[in-house]
Amino acid sequence: MRSAIVCAGIAALLIACSGDATSERPAVAVWRMEPEPVLQIGTQDGPDETSFASVIAVLRTRADSWVIVDQQTPAVRMFSASGEYLRTIGTKGDGPGEYRKPSWVVENDRGELVVYDSYAEAVGRVLHYDTLGTVLTSETHWHSSDASPGTPLQLLSDGSILFTGSVRATYRRETGQGTVHGTDGVVRWRGGDSSRTIVRVPGQVLTRERLAWTGGGLVTASDSFIYAARHDRYAIAVFSLDGTPRDSIIREDLSVQPSNAAVQQWLQTLKEMALDELGANAAPEQRAQIDSAYAALVIPPTFPMLDGMRTDTQRRLWVRRFFVPDSSSRVRQWSVYSPSGEHLANFQQRDTRFTFRRIEDDHIIGVWRDEDDVPFVRVHRLIKQP
Repeated sequence: MRSAIVCAGIAALLIACSGDATSERPAVAVWRMEPEPVLQIGTQDGPDETSFASVIAVLRTRADSWVIVDQQTPAVRMFSASGEYLRTIGTKGDGPGEYRKPSWVVENDRGELVVYDSYAEAVGRVLHYDTLGTVLTSETHWHSSDASPGTPLQLLSDGSILFTGSVRATYRRETGQGTVHGTDGVVRWRGGDSSRTIVRVPGQVLTRERLAWTGGGLVTASDSFIYAARHDRYAIAVFSLDGTPRDSIIREDLSVQPSNAAVQQWLQTLKEMALDELGANAAPEQRAQIDSAYAALVIPPTFPMLDGMRTDTQRRLWVRRFFVPDSSSRVRQWSVYSPSGEHLANFQQRDTRFTFRRIEDDHIIGVWRDEDDVPFVRVHRLIKQP
């Protein structure tokens, strides 16, 4: 518990110092999202079937229907192409075909819905349904001896699933610098097998630089590649699906940005939240550990900023830049790369109440919250200007 709180606080600190990257760069396309949605699903005061609490995943099926995972309810619901409620897939519970904390849904090559239920700390379930909601299989997903899978990333053609994970391994720094336990990686699981570690992404290791802020790093995957990045680096490591390193993507488009006084205040707020989470009855050494962890963090004058990565249905990689607190600009900036690493476009997200859940070739699907913080699923057209 103690280490989890400290790690949670430090993982929120997403930036580290960097070098200058202000050389001239070729112009690239600027993509944008049409402000008005082409489809909205959800109601504010309607029936339970069309009201959402916490939408964690959205899928458009090959038949052009929608599957929406509401984790808080919890429920997996299917809607028509025009957004009318059709049915609920599965029910809450611990029996076959039931779920406690659904967190992911995809469609496999047979047209089945694959739902991941991360209902317990050390175990999850992989559920298969047909599109009418009939459960086909329900398999417990036990964590292996060397890795604890967390968030599903990608369903592969052989039916295996890539997960982010806590990899139980130790990485050694240079001689005399001791060891550091790596916590980030990618594991691969297939029905009937144990999880197998295929990529390890160490955190605060393999560097001579003094890190200003640290975080666990970011990992995403397509059905062809695995991408891993440190928040404080300009390079994105690329791996094949068997873990073989490939050429890295160098984010030459990421310009230097200055930090500001609001960053310091944000850091202090995070520390106070971590201390509050401990509670009044926490042991003094627990509070001292958090104080020490935050005191060791140094705010750099400038940094590259990276706080999100995801792939779209065309295997393109989308990288989101960190949003500086108290920034004069409210636009979220993304960079888009081809599978080969070519910088294709910059994307400007002007609606900060909209959270991406799925990116298709010509549409962006996500969750939008109104002034009352009520969530709706929205589909926006993606405009790819030359």
